[in-house]
Amino acid sequence: MTKPKEIRPGGNEADQVVSGTSGYESTVVRICRQCRDAKPLTAFAVDRSQPDGRRSLCAACRAAYDRQRASETRYRQRCRSYGFEPVVEPFSREQQIDRYGDRCAYCKTGAFETSDHILCVAAGGHHTLENVVPCCASCNRQKCSVIDWHLIRIFRAACADSEAVAS
Repeated sequence: MTKPKEIRPGGNEADQVVSGTSGYESTVVRICRQCRDAKPLTAFAVDRSQPDGRRSLCAACRAAYDRQRASETRYRQRCRSYGFEPVVEPFSREQQIDRYGDRCAYCKTGAFETSDHILCVAAGGHHTLENVVPCCASCNRQKCSVIDWHLIRIFRAACADSEAVAS
């Protein structure tokens, strides 16, 4: 006869489920705040600032969050280096896959290795789901050398013309 599961509230809206066959052999399972899956406590990173000592997101959800955050941060830094205001609409890798598939958007045979801005950042492209597609590394390099540099020259020439008219 198994012991019924006991749910204990955890920190940051995450519940801990305690289950086991006897009082001596209990395993602690925690529910991830993001994916809502019950996972063992070892799937959550240690965070001493939290009341129960663990993060509220599992390792997989935290990795996806970190990847998305890093992508947005790189985009913002590049926009500032080019001198214009960044436009960011947050999206996840899963949303990209749902919209475009898990293959390269250009050659259709390559794997989803990188994300590529259709209208490149240096030419004023935004970081939105409509402007970012999955891409393999070779297509990304080829697009950069063939299409992006042409768009960048046109964009910079238009900016220079508008500054000449303004002065």
